[in-house]
Amino acid sequence: MKRFKLVLAVMLCVLSCFFFLAGCGSDQGNGKDSGEDTEAGGVKYREELDVIIDNTKIAILDPHSPAAGTSSATWAFQMIYDTLVADLGDGQFGPDLATRWETEDWQHFTFHLRDDVYFHNGEKLTAADVVYTVERAKENPGSAGHDKLSIVESVQAVDEHTVEMTLQSVNVEFLYYISDSRASILNQKAIEADPEKGTWIGTGAWTVSDFASNEYVVLEANENYWGEIPKTKKMTLKYVAEESTRLMQLENGEAQVCFSINANDYDYVESQTDKFVTFPFTSNNNSYIAFNMNDPICGDLNFRKAVASAIDREEMVASAFNGYGEVNTLGTFWGFRTEFKNENIPIIPKDLEKAKEYLAQSNYNGETVEIVSAIPDLIKTAQIVQAQLAEIGINTTIKETDPPGISAYATYADNKAQMIVYVGGISLNAGSTKAYFYPYGSYNRASYKNDEVIALYDLAVSQADPAEREATYHKIQEIVAEDLPYINLMNTTFLVCCAKGVEGLKLSNLAYHDLTYMYMIEE
Repeated sequence: MKRFKLVLAVMLCVLSCFFFLAGCGSDQGNGKDSGEDTEAGGVKYREELDVIIDNTKIAILDPHSPAAGTSSATWAFQMIYDTLVADLGDGQFGPDLATRWETEDWQHFTFHLRDDVYFHNGEKLTAADVVYTVERAKENPGSAGHDKLSIVESVQAVDEHTVEMTLQSVNVEFLYYISDSRASILNQKAIEADPEKGTWIGTGAWTVSDFASNEYVVLEANENYWGEIPKTKKMTLKYVAEESTRLMQLENGEAQVCFSINANDYDYVESQTDKFVTFPFTSNNNSYIAFNMNDPICGDLNFRKAVASAIDREEMVASAFNGYGEVNTLGTFWGFRTEFKNENIPIIPKDLEKAKEYLAQSNYNGETVEIVSAIPDLIKTAQIVQAQLAEIGINTTIKETDPPGISAYATYADNKAQMIVYVGGISLNAGSTKAYFYPYGSYNRASYKNDEVIALYDLAVSQADPAEREATYHKIQEIVAEDLPYINLMNTTFLVCCAKGVEGLKLSNLAYHDLTYMYMIEE
């Protein structure tokens, strides 16, 4: 295999293609070279921005915690931390904390670190922090950080600025894994001194000045940042429970950005062009039904087929999301735009008579099945599922919780749920789906395990030929579609609603938005 070494000229060329305006729909990237000088042209920027986050709370600032698996947590991570490499899109990666790297075989990697990077506590970044981060992530199964870094078999510091990593096996997707904000580098000294707040310490463009779990994070621009310093000086990411309050706060100026306006208010906000600017994006992430494969009822394939034959996705989009969404039309559980999507798997159509036939052949005997859900729109979806299942004689009850609650209630190893109506992250990289189908995957809320699927995922990351890798991922989708641990419902279209003058927001179809260089021009 040819030696891999990214050259700076290629990186700059790709960077020039980035769009740093909202609604671009691009995947993650750190965008450190975006923007213009704060004083340029006499433009005045608002010093503080209040941002109402989406319907997922930020429970903890720790990439290695299972409770940190929400989309909004990744926004904070991208601002607080840095990764070894930056995802430039289209399969290209550029320097971040590592200035360069080499691999001969996609199993053994050497990373060369910047020598001018300091953590927020004043400690200089060293190879020891990279080693500590990898080893800590591996000790925390069920977290996204574990998903990204557990494939590292060994890691060692060659010197203060050089790290060697050996993977368990060849993995051509490894650079993608470590460009994710959940694979960011943490500070060993800070965490050992204060296990609770030490994870707040990163090397990123923003420092944490205050944090209340599930309520807000207050961030301040890092004036000593090694990269570009943000124009905005202070940014608060806050969760607002009541949807009506969110719109009110946006209208009266208590917030300048809102990611979670009720879909029924989209038309109104879009009409107020003198006050607001809106940026739409269709999420790559799936809203889905998950079945606990270890449950006596939901573990029965006939029961799962009965549910699949009873649901009406069109009604869900129309009623729960006011028509803002893309109904799934394929039988595969895959991201909206994720690579290697198998377009040849037919969906199980709505057919109430067929649904009743499947139900009659199942283990179901009139028991009440619990549906767990979180987030207002998805709780509405769960209620629609409940009504649709009642049409074929399935009795259900809905347990309402929040995203951290779901993370605790429905884990791979200790799954207390029966059915779940929820949403989960899937990136544009096919390997990201492993989190749903691999044992101990951070999104494996179905407790799904299939040895053939495991072997195929292990094979895919060793295949340098894209055509071979595509065939492997197609086979995975075929097997999963037959097992039916998940039913893909829809991909939601969202509007980010902002006060006029807000710019610099980089949206992602993955809902992993980059707020690092967001600013507001004041008139």
